[in-house]
Amino acid sequence: MDTLFFVGGYLLSPIYEMLSEKLKDYVGDQLWNSDEEVHPQMEHWKILLPKITAVLQHAEENPVANQFVKLHLDDLKDLAYDMEDILEEFVIHAKRSKLSAENAARPSKLPKIISSVFFGSRAKPNPKLDSMVNDLSGRLQKIHDGMHSLDLANLDLKLEDMSHKVVAKRLPESSLLEDIMLGRDSDKEAILQRLLEDGGNLKQDFVIPIVGMGGLGKTTLAWLIYNDKRLEGKFDFKAWVCVSNEFDVAQITRTILEHVTRKSCNLQSFALLQENLKGELSGHKFLLVLDDIWDNKYGQWDVLKRPFMSGAPGSKIIVTTRNRDVGMMMRGDDGVYNLELLQDDACLPLFTRQALGKENFDAHPNLQDVGEKLVKRCKRLPLALKTLGSVLRGKLHPGEWENILNNEIWSSSEYGSGILPSLRLSYNHLPSHLKRCFAYCALFPKDYEFDKEKLVLLWMAEGLLQQQSCGKKQMEEDIGHQYFQELLSRSLFQQSSTNESRFVMHDLINVLAVEVAGDVYCNLGGSMGDEKLKKARHLSFTPHFHEISERFKDLDKLKHFRTFLPLKALNDYRMFYLSNIILVDFLPTLNRLRVLSLHSYQISKVPGLFEKLKHIRYIDLSHTKIKCLPESVGSLLFLQTLLLSGCKEFTQLPTTMGNLIDLHHLDITNTPSLKEMPSEIGNLKNLVTLSKFIVGKASGMMMRLSALKNLSQLRGRLFILDLRNVLHVQDAVEANLDKIHGLEELGLGGCWIAPDNDQDELVLSWLKPHSNLKSLKIFKYGGRCFPNWVCDPLLFLNLSSMELRNCSRCTSLPSLGLLPILKKLIIQGMMAIKAVGPEFYGRHDSFRSLEELEFTSMRNWKEWTSPNGSEGEFPCLRRLVIHHCPKLLGQLPSNLFSLKELDVIGCNVKLLKSLVDLTSLTKFRI
Repeated sequence: MDTLFFVGGYLLSPIYEMLSEKLKDYVGDQLWNSDEEVHPQMEHWKILLPKITAVLQHAEENPVANQFVKLHLDDLKDLAYDMEDILEEFVIHAKRSKLSAENAARPSKLPKIISSVFFGSRAKPNPKLDSMVNDLSGRLQKIHDGMHSLDLANLDLKLEDMSHKVVAKRLPESSLLEDIMLGRDSDKEAILQRLLEDGGNLKQDFVIPIVGMGGLGKTTLAWLIYNDKRLEGKFDFKAWVCVSNEFDVAQITRTILEHVTRKSCNLQSFALLQENLKGELSGHKFLLVLDDIWDNKYGQWDVLKRPFMSGAPGSKIIVTTRNRDVGMMMRGDDGVYNLELLQDDACLPLFTRQALGKENFDAHPNLQDVGEKLVKRCKRLPLALKTLGSVLRGKLHPGEWENILNNEIWSSSEYGSGILPSLRLSYNHLPSHLKRCFAYCALFPKDYEFDKEKLVLLWMAEGLLQQQSCGKKQMEEDIGHQYFQELLSRSLFQQSSTNESRFVMHDLINVLAVEVAGDVYCNLGGSMGDEKLKKARHLSFTPHFHEISERFKDLDKLKHFRTFLPLKALNDYRMFYLSNIILVDFLPTLNRLRVLSLHSYQISKVPGLFEKLKHIRYIDLSHTKIKCLPESVGSLLFLQTLLLSGCKEFTQLPTTMGNLIDLHHLDITNTPSLKEMPSEIGNLKNLVTLSKFIVGKASGMMMRLSALKNLSQLRGRLFILDLRNVLHVQDAVEANLDKIHGLEELGLGGCWIAPDNDQDELVLSWLKPHSNLKSLKIFKYGGRCFPNWVCDPLLFLNLSSMELRNCSRCTSLPSLGLLPILKKLIIQGMMAIKAVGPEFYGRHDSFRSLEELEFTSMRNWKEWTSPNGSEGEFPCLRRLVIHHCPKLLGQLPSNLFSLKELDVIGCNVKLLKSLVDLTSLTKFRI
């Protein structure tokens, strides 16, 4: 009998479905309708591609007993990528022709020679494209005809009957079910009991190894224990470190030190790292979790634990590992906690919670029989139960459950490298748009913590996000976030235990992603000399401290890469050195790149790099030493994302920015040397991210504030700087800041004008934001008072954070007590404030939600007066900070019953003496 081969690993039907959709869009838009030789070929492609897609979709869900099929699948894969590239060649030509025509119709702001090089003339595309199209048409027809002689075509199904499968129905967005570790109560209590034991031998007895096979829920159990309320106040320090395959003692030590000090650490000396950690832990009781350890080399562990010996008795370390030898090395055989398979009575509730939102079948008794059989198929493994339950969520017909139960995957033993059948089913039952996005995550190494927003931008750059065939057109970012939530709700992603803003894949899920991605996606942690590279289109790798050209020598003939993505560890703050040969000789040859990241490489310029990268969508130059970008950036007509955050030496954006009409994200956060922006940015109406907007001076072609009226799609954070350059209030009026609905964080600053000038107050009065705002920062404001909108409770229904910094001429504070959900308030450098009184509160029941309040550098502040009858002010205040207010002598507000932290520095001794005894305090500094 032939070996069963699963087509799903080649991810072909999603690729061809995507290609069909793009072809319809491109031809429908008639981007090249003047080219009579090409258009008929495209129409023929439109006919053949859906047929091939339908056949592949069926084959993807059924094992094929024909090894010869593999060769044709390779051909199909290569053909799909080549067809997409050629389609984009025509789109590029059409866009350049349009820009050329627009430049001819009006005086260009670009030098003539630059415009000519970028956009050329309106001539037909390169004649070589015609030949390439004909070649692709021949390959497509040959593959289509050849399918009839292969098992792929022996389906006894009519393509017309399968057509409804070509576009999978997108699941509605669902809320995540509460992730409870059912069936582990006794395990949790047993380990908690050991944690709460005082004393312990710091040489060995303080280690608690949790050992068990993959998918048992070791990490989830440790996370629930780590966050259990019974441990609050029991330890001076807590830290969680994911160790994974590489037991890097220095990196683990650095991460623990950062958790303990709550500061980033750039120390390179391992001896200093250990010395600092030892000093921080000395005499303190700590709890440490080392998650997912594989390495059982005693020497490494012996070195790592040296600083722990300085801790106080009762300190504990939880270790999770699949390797029993690791547990025995750290604690001995009698100290290992063996996590077993779930008990039978816990399996059914865990499964039904995922599938039905309940812990039983009471509401759906018709599903109970088949459901119990499916639970048995999962062999008491929690990960299998959760993922299979997620597959069945929203499916309430017994026939749908029966189809899962009777799937051939359960009986096949040749479908992958140790992948659980339930996980394979969870992939097979994904809609095709989610299959593509999930497979892309094969670029992430095991235990890699990824950022949701960055992943969505990468999906977008690779063309993996598709509009629904009907309904209102959505922004691609919104589609990407929906995709992410769907994968998260199906338990294919999970929140990181170390950083709540990041996500990871379980080890077994990662194996599934690598398997289904096949050889298209390649992650390499070491040498590039791998046979897989011959077929790979997407490449990620762990960067080396010194990135030399020798490492890339095997790539010099591979010009078809779409992704060049170095992936740093979460807490790795180093800069990496990149060989000039890679930058100058190698990268420019990858002219099909969609994604290019040089994040944290120590480069100061990119000579000749962008001229060849005409397909590029995503460029990440964050945390490099780059000073400026070449004017050739303006020729990258597909560019969607440009990341320059942390480029502290960056001084200038190119004047050609206005040509980047597809640009959605321009991140220039933390670029202090950038002092001006070209006015052309105001033409980028598709911008979603513009972290900083610098108002230009009157002279030259710099950005005017009124340009914001064209950027109504902006979201997230926006800092508007150098408002001193607004010479006409009408510019502020025309900015229409209140029409930018997507802003969540707004900063307004740099408004200092002559002492007797009221311009600042007029400008700020017209910069009222939209009511969706969550955070407002006003700094270096030159007015004497704030406009009424700053404390408008009807406007700021969503505002939870406000900062007023260095507004030196303001003589009174706005009535911020009126804001209904304000939780954090920082007031700094308000030199003209002498008294804080009833005007600050606004009413008796003020500051009902405020949790953190800071006053800093209030040099002339003398008196703090509460309004009459306001004994219950600040009912939720947990943290109060007063720094460098030397003239403040009055009493602090009374009845601060919720206050936990008081921090008073640089104030008059009389104020310190007036402090009442607050029994609720857990932390104070005076």
